[in-house]
Amino acid sequence: LRWPIREVIVSTSEEKREEAIKQLENVLLRACNAKKVVVKKGRGKIQINAHLDEELMIEALASELIRRIQAMRKKHGFKVGEKIALEVFGEGLEDLLMKAKEKLVQKVNASTYKIGKEGAFKEELVFMGKKVSIAFSRSK
Repeated sequence: LRWPIREVIVSTSEEKREEAIKQLENVLLRACNAKKVVVKKGRGKIQINAHLDEELMIEALASELIRRIQAMRKKHGFKVGEKIALEVFGEGLEDLLMKAKEKLVQKVNASTYKIGKEGAFKEELVFMGKKVSIAFSRSK
């Protein structure tokens, strides 16, 4: 899954399967992009808690932006260590964008970060039905 989820709930009535699930917890966490694996007694089924709380929304938004910005950096010939001046904007997403700042700055090698739309390289993406503008320039 691209976006994080709070938990994966696995129900089983067999003790051997319960132990196997516990041993594979780290694999499930990574494969499902989950924060937690819950094992319950019951009929064999797997459920996910797909509710996005604010923490997960910030993580999902940051991941989408990082993926797109890294692709833009590559497309425009930026070197790995080269710094950018980053501006992002999304109507109604300003609070989430500010909370994602630390992760974004670190992952995309931004020397500056602000809410805005100015920059030499521009693209947009849609997040939760809202347009998000990405703009950046080479840092001076």
